[in-house]
Amino acid sequence: MADDSLITVYQYEFNKKNQKVSSVKTDLVRNKKSSKRYLYNDLGQNSTTEYIANGKILKKVNYTYNEFGHQTEYLMYNSKDELSMAYSTENKYDEEGNLVGKFKRDKDDEIVKTNIYKYNKNAQISESLTIYHNGKRPNSKRTYTYDSLGRKIGFEKFVSTDHNE
Repeated sequence: MADDSLITVYQYEFNKKNQKVSSVKTDLVRNKKSSKRYLYNDLGQNSTTEYIANGKILKKVNYTYNEFGHQTEYLMYNSKDELSMAYSTENKYDEEGNLVGKFKRDKDDEIVKTNIYKYNKNAQISESLTIYHNGKRPNSKRTYTYDSLGRKIGFEKFVSTDHNE
């Protein structure tokens, strides 16, 4: 049963282009810290995310985009820089151009993960729902908080206790 205890803290760093360049996650329950470093291509798209713990890269994810700027590929590499997973991604947009659904497919073209997004009046994601179709991880919902510059600075995460939901 969940209570209102603080269990995780995220800290973000932004560059002069207002892009998130790093994040630090402090797990207060496990007393562990991990971080991510975000790299961008010339179009300002997140091209690589590095996952770091104890000063070492644990994994790296490279993203590929089509001519419309939609993410089409998700390639995960292990700490030895060997390809460990490859997914294709399909995005769904509303009439205003907001991303409302993201579908990750495995090499057999099966959907393994779905993300659904809702937006606030400032066209910022206010809520997201993540559904894992393989049942290995619990489904979750996040509600986001933004600072006065419109940067996402936090979220509350609610996790399903039933992996079949």
